[in-house]
Amino acid sequence: MRWLLDRYLLRDLFPPFLLGIGVFTFVLLTDRILRLTELVIVKGVALGTVITLVAYLLPSFFAVTVPMAVLVAVLTCFGRLSADGEITACKAAGVSLYRMARPVLVFALLTGGLTLATMLWLLPHGNHSFKTLLYRVMTSKATIGIEEGVFNETFDRMVLYVHEVSPPTLRGIFLYNARDPEQPYLIVAREGALVSDPSAYRLLLRLRDGTIHPAGRGTPREAPPPMVAFKTNDLQIDLPGPLAAMGNAPKGNREKTLGELRTEIRALQAQDHDAASLWVEVHKKFSIPAACLVFALLGIPLGIRARRSGRWASLAVGIGIILLYYVLITSGENLAHERRLPAWLAMWSPNLLLGGAGVYFFILTARERPLPLERTLGVKAATLRRYLALRRQR
Repeated sequence: MRWLLDRYLLRDLFPPFLLGIGVFTFVLLTDRILRLTELVIVKGVALGTVITLVAYLLPSFFAVTVPMAVLVAVLTCFGRLSADGEITACKAAGVSLYRMARPVLVFALLTGGLTLATMLWLLPHGNHSFKTLLYRVMTSKATIGIEEGVFNETFDRMVLYVHEVSPPTLRGIFLYNARDPEQPYLIVAREGALVSDPSAYRLLLRLRDGTIHPAGRGTPREAPPPMVAFKTNDLQIDLPGPLAAMGNAPKGNREKTLGELRTEIRALQAQDHDAASLWVEVHKKFSIPAACLVFALLGIPLGIRARRSGRWASLAVGIGIILLYYVLITSGENLAHERRLPAWLAMWSPNLLLGGAGVYFFILTARERPLPLERTLGVKAATLRRYLALRRQR
């Protein structure tokens, strides 16, 4: 009988969980999808390459959306059970809320393990693969996009004119660089070539035998800026348009594996340098997966109570908890970087606070006692519903 209840609850959890992952991931991916669409339409990147880039980005979103989907699934499941009277029926049959929570906690542990695997292995691998593939796309498009005898705007905020293109050599180069609007300049060079630096994911334009002419505006009385001659000059090429925005997104300590973080921490500590930012990432790799269990504990009592307050109450409660959690963890991260809180406390305090509230609410609900402020909010909601009903009658 009770194993049947466990299977019933798990079957009820999975559909809203999968729907939540899909919806939340799509919302977070919307900006990236628009940029990727521009890559296909404007830059001529193959559709298969764009799909691969999206696949590499997905782990970084799953690390956030899986805990969110757990909360939505538990709220939806227990909200429906409460609305249909199944919670009351189970209690009448001798099944306590503690027993009903068992499959939910197992579900939370499984999804937490999935999130942990994502944080430890999939996310670093996905971000590294994303940057590598993006670098290859950038290099190929930059090389192919240069045409001789044409003013090329392939590179961001630069105009390049090449008299002759004989891959890999460019001859007769005229370059206008306006990346710094206050100090634009012209470069005239005999020849040059695009040089890739895969270790740093950089693309360089290596110029030879040329001169640099500052093009800033000055008053007529000012002396013209001096011309600078060079034998060799390396100019770093920025990623164009959407590639720049996406290429910068996955950077940072978060993409490093746990072993890489620990190695870097030991190296910094050996030199008496601050490693707070690295410790933040280490604890975050474990605290965010633990949020699945915290959200499950909160979702059970709040799902039962919120459903009694209206159809959209569960959704409003879920969004509120998610926003509160990520505000707390972001604030804690900033405090840890400023060394005002230890990294472990900053990253685990949201789980401790919300987890403690979840246990307290769960015990109150199991004992059929009202939650804090529930009566006050219930009276106000009932008053608002009566007021709206009277307005409709008029």
